[in-house]
Amino acid sequence: MQEALRARRANETAFAFRRGVRYETILFDIESRRPVDVLPDRTSETLAAWLHNHPGVEVVCRVRAGAYARAVKETAPQAIEVADR
Repeated sequence: MQEALRARRANETAFAFRRGVRYETILFDIESRRPVDVLPDRTSETLAAWLHNHPGVEVVCRVRAGAYARAVKETAPQAIEVADR
């Protein structure tokens, strides 16, 4: 997923292959509408680490989960946040 290095506008969402099984986070590039990375869980620390390694992110569309909000505020304070329903 080489596009992860260039993603400026990211959208994240949690998913599971089967209900009740481990949830992961998938990140999309908003401009290209392509997935750029899959994170192994839904924790603030994991998303924060990804944002730290991709400092060019300008916009983050996210669900209202507190863990995601915390990660963006702490690691990418310059990013504009757009909260999804």
